[in-house]
Amino acid sequence: MKVKPKRTFGWYFIRVLILTSIFLFFYLSFIKEHTWSLNKTVGWAWDITNINFWLGIIFTITLFLFIVVLISFLLKKLIDVFAK
Repeated sequence: MKVKPKRTFGWYFIRVLILTSIFLFFYLSFIKEHTWSLNKTVGWAWDITNINFWLGIIFTITLFLFIVVLISFLLKKLIDVFAK
């Protein structure tokens, strides 16, 4: 005969806390989506979006140019090695 461990108040408290958190997450995500102001246009976000877009473009171009310069440097070194 197995002895079942006695469940303490802490066990029930953690269980209720987890279940409440899961319920609130789904409730706020799917039922009350207007609580988070989703699907509403806000004027202040366009500046942030624009800055992030251009920073991404600048970063991509910089990375591309860095790779091109690195490859050209390595090719020059390789040609010098085989030219000797």
